[in-house]
Amino acid sequence: MLTQFWYTLKRVLKDYRATLVKLASFLLLILVLGSAFSENFDIASIDVVEVACFVEDEGPSGREFVDMMKQEKSIAALVRFVEVSDRAAGEDLLDREEVSAFLYIPPAFSRQVNDLSQINELFVYTKKQSSFEATVVQNVVDTFTYASNCAYAHFKMTGSLEGFAFDMDAGTRDVEYTASGNKPTAMGYYAVAMLLMMILFGADYGCSGMAEDYFSATGDRLRVSPLNPLPQFAGKILALALVTFLEAAVLVGFTGLVYDVDWGTGSTLATLIVIVLVYSAFSTAMGAMFSLLMGGKGESLVMVAGIAFTFLAGGFVAMPLPVVEYFSPSYYARTAIFNLLYNGSRTLVWQCLGVLGGLTVLCTAVSIRKIRRRRV
Repeated sequence: MLTQFWYTLKRVLKDYRATLVKLASFLLLILVLGSAFSENFDIASIDVVEVACFVEDEGPSGREFVDMMKQEKSIAALVRFVEVSDRAAGEDLLDREEVSAFLYIPPAFSRQVNDLSQINELFVYTKKQSSFEATVVQNVVDTFTYASNCAYAHFKMTGSLEGFAFDMDAGTRDVEYTASGNKPTAMGYYAVAMLLMMILFGADYGCSGMAEDYFSATGDRLRVSPLNPLPQFAGKILALALVTFLEAAVLVGFTGLVYDVDWGTGSTLATLIVIVLVYSAFSTAMGAMFSLLMGGKGESLVMVAGIAFTFLAGGFVAMPLPVVEYFSPSYYARTAIFNLLYNGSRTLVWQCLGVLGGLTVLCTAVSIRKIRRRRV
């Protein structure tokens, strides 16, 4: 296995011109796409956020809560409430993305206000792709809820609201808002997208490697030799995956130094390396599987899969494709990297990494089964 690993690695790296052309192509794509779509990633102003609202409260407190928010000028500058006839209508508007959020006040809201033993609840629903607008709505509702809680506490302690005042602008100061560190720049987004696409195209290494070993004159000699095919398969796959990983490492280093893409440091960078390693292994295993299933002629399928998986994961245009995006391995790699780099869920990072690891094992198992059947 080690002999096959070293021989394959040395032979592929020797053809460095093709590798340089591939790297230059993807670096140019990052520059072009990152420059062309830069305005789409910059928040130049905060527009008024539309929020669907349905009050199902059996008492007066829910309606009073919403009316007070509507009358507050500082809230009206940020949020416009759209009344709907029922809960289903609000959810429908949110699903069709005609509003950024849906505020629902349940029937027991007033009863909960007057019963200190119960938690007083209202619900704000948002779509996951409207993260900025969702943050605005959540902050507005939270701030007004805290103000209402202060008024209620004052009333319980003094018996009246005389002398109580709450200024929504008090205790705040104007600051320059920034998403730095919490969302990617255009260059950062397309650096990740093209990194994953380049790794996917590394499947061609696995495809051509299996075609050479099992569908050529070399393959004929291997079938009649006493060599165990599994160590040879493992050595070749590991070497080809390492080549893809090294190409990815060069792209990450270049974009970090020249394009100022932030890939993190310390544990973040170490986790990124693990993600890239696993995705490189998956790509190579997928290419090997395609080759073995298609009789050594899987190159065209690798090309189609690379483009399709990148498109489904939003690699060309930054927009979500609900449901179908889950069929793209790039979606899980992209989700893992963005959650890692931009303060997302670390649990989701490892979940996505587990999915990629499972897909790698599946492709490898299918390939091994095909190799054993050809051996017999």
